[in-house]
Amino acid sequence: MQERTDGAVDLSCSKGNASTNSKIKRVDVCWATEKILLACCMLFLCVTSIATLVCTSTYPDYSGTFMLSFTTTPLVIAVILLQFAVLYMLDRQGILKRIPVRKIAFALAVYLTMFGVAWAALADVWPEWDSSAIFDAASEFGVVGSRFYEPGRYVERFPHQLAYILLVHAVEVTVGHRYVVMECINALAAGLLGYAIVMLTSALFTSRRVANIAAFLLFGFFPLVFYSTFAYPNMISLAFAAWAMLFQAKALIRLREDEGRNGKMAPASCVRQAFTMQSRMYVIRYIAGSALCAAASYLFKSSMLLVLVAMVVVWIGYGLRNWRCLARSFVSLGALVALMVCCVAGVSTINGYAELRTGIDTSRAMPSSAYIAMGFNHDSNGWYTGFLWSLDEGDETTYDPARYDEVARQLIAEEISRMVEQPLDALVFFATKYCSEWCDPTSESLLASNWSTSPSDLVMSERAMSPLLKSIYYGPVHQAIVFFLDGWQSLVLISALVAVLRGWRALNRADEGIAFTIDRLAPMLYVAGLALFYVVWEAKAQYTMPGYVMLVPYAAVGIAYITKRIDTALLHRGLCRTHSRG
Repeated sequence: MQERTDGAVDLSCSKGNASTNSKIKRVDVCWATEKILLACCMLFLCVTSIATLVCTSTYPDYSGTFMLSFTTTPLVIAVILLQFAVLYMLDRQGILKRIPVRKIAFALAVYLTMFGVAWAALADVWPEWDSSAIFDAASEFGVVGSRFYEPGRYVERFPHQLAYILLVHAVEVTVGHRYVVMECINALAAGLLGYAIVMLTSALFTSRRVANIAAFLLFGFFPLVFYSTFAYPNMISLAFAAWAMLFQAKALIRLREDEGRNGKMAPASCVRQAFTMQSRMYVIRYIAGSALCAAASYLFKSSMLLVLVAMVVVWIGYGLRNWRCLARSFVSLGALVALMVCCVAGVSTINGYAELRTGIDTSRAMPSSAYIAMGFNHDSNGWYTGFLWSLDEGDETTYDPARYDEVARQLIAEEISRMVEQPLDALVFFATKYCSEWCDPTSESLLASNWSTSPSDLVMSERAMSPLLKSIYYGPVHQAIVFFLDGWQSLVLISALVAVLRGWRALNRADEGIAFTIDRLAPMLYVAGLALFYVVWEAKAQYTMPGYVMLVPYAAVGIAYITKRIDTALLHRGLCRTHSRG
């Protein structure tokens, strides 16, 4: 598929040649599935757009306790208009269609990496809370008698941290200065993430202008820089997830190109003609890359299972849409098998190696019900409560996952009963929890490097700070960052909603713009699944940060559409000269 350099968005329906009929209706299982999925995504975007417009979540004392404010809407709207005006002027000047996508993606990667390293040097912090436990466990990996690997201790409760523990251990053994190196790895992961998102946008929508809008949006998403100090696998896993979706998109692009060349074929001839040898190797290579990156993402952070689910839905949808073509059905099946094999092999290898070296039992992980019990806790608004350590009676080695599961289920049942009896209270609870997750402009990225509470004698917020650093955490620079990101969040959500509404309409009318067929929905499905998942799971604003990153491609489409409609309206009124925009 050729990249559109004229700034126009590809209007094809990605289901063969639709030019013979501009108002094609596809009434089949895949079409109905796409409509249902898009309806769910629109509901999520509507609710979250309204929430971010009217509510802002902050951490005034950096203790982890959030505060919701409902007085920032006018300022947020002003920031949205200012940010959109900047993008519109860049578009009017033709800048967005002139810069090659790879160049701006590379510039973004360099910017995120360099500023991430610079921020780590400026902040000058250390691992805290879970990060501290992970680094200590990494130092003592393989040490006989280590308290971190005793029955019931940290690693046995949370074996999903093993991939990151092994990475930190490898860094310590080979390089030393583990925390500094991990900060640099976080910064590099942010750069690779930015590059992947821009290229993913280009792959999904075949428009230089749209991809460049995505790049400019990511230049303004400062949490990608601030998270370099967070010694946790968030950035690494998200980078792998973005590359997994990029490789999947590239495989689907080649399949669409072959479909366009071969047209509609009978099943027998489809097997012979569906792929040339070159095309077959191209598709296999990207399916393998996608499966490996998705598995790596899941290994570093178990919540990236949602990425796997989104990719599985896309492959199943592709198989259903091409069920008459045996070869293409086998491609979908092969991709699913590759995902499963890579994930199972990765988990088995990591857990098996850890069990061999340390003697832990990885099957005794903390049950999922424990996290859901915290997610339903009214007193904490669904945030962390310490429940994961609350039943040990002072001796962590007495940890029993079955007991935690039993107690957690009882707590969940009690909370559900209370919600049924007091539905208004339940509505307030979930609204508060949802806003605390999605309406934090910084996504906890500044909190991660300035905790005012600590299990040790060292407190981050009490360290010596330069005037600039103090202003970033407490002064006018902090306020400017919060307001800028508050507007950024709303701009991304509203623009993505516009794009999805447009994509919904294009499913019925081939001349109405980009049809959001199943092969373009992996990032959006992941974000919608993320929102649904954290309605019941333990809440944190950092958990929803990947959602905003994955929405950027769709926000770019929405902004491109809005700017084009503005130009059209101005042109009709004689207030705008025509120029090549597509």
